Amino acid sequence: MTQRTKSKPVTAAPSGKNWAGKLIVRCFSQADLNAALTRDVEIWLCGTGRFVLAASSAACATDSAHVVARGSAHVEAWDSAHVEARASAHVVAWGSAHVVARD
Repeated sequence: MTQRTKSKPVTAAPSGKNWAGKLIVRCFSQADLNAALTRDVEIWLCGTGRFVLAASSAACATDSAHVVARGSAHVEAWDSAHVEARASAHVVAWGSAHVVARD
């Protein structure tokens, strides 16, 4: 686990496009996440939601989101996000994000 300090990426609006032109979808619940995983979008896990990210999925966690990353999932954690990484999940933590690594 590496903790770095970096400025948060700027996004134009809660729903906008990232620097590569990919649509950003902000998810506030597991149902939002499940729907977003079926699309080719950049996923941001927000608010105080609890999420399970599995397989080879990727997302950014922000605010106070709590994420369990399984399999080969990839998570970038920002703000006060909390990520529990299991198996071979990959997490990059910025600022005051909290990561627990298991397995």
